[in-house]
Amino acid sequence: MENEKIWIKELKEKRLAYGVSQNKLAVASHITRPYLSDIETGKAVPTQQVKEDLLNALERFNPDNPLEMLFDYVRIRFPMMCLKLSVRFYA
Repeated sequence: MENEKIWIKELKEKRLAYGVSQNKLAVASHITRPYLSDIETGKAVPTQQVKEDLLNALERFNPDNPLEMLFDYVRIRFPMMCLKLSVRFYA
């Protein structure tokens, strides 16, 4: 039971340190905000899966983590200010 209290305290401290609202963390971890509130106040005991989901979601908000992006497709267009096009077709 003591480990559970420590886990809850650390979760709440991290959430507040990262500047994440209960609602934002709840949405990111696919639970409701009232359920997250119950977890943080000790009224509800989360399953191991919910704990993992909360910690994984919270780490995505960690400001010290490097930002990673994956581009599958990029299309860049540059406006052309002066374009003289001379096309000749020879048969």
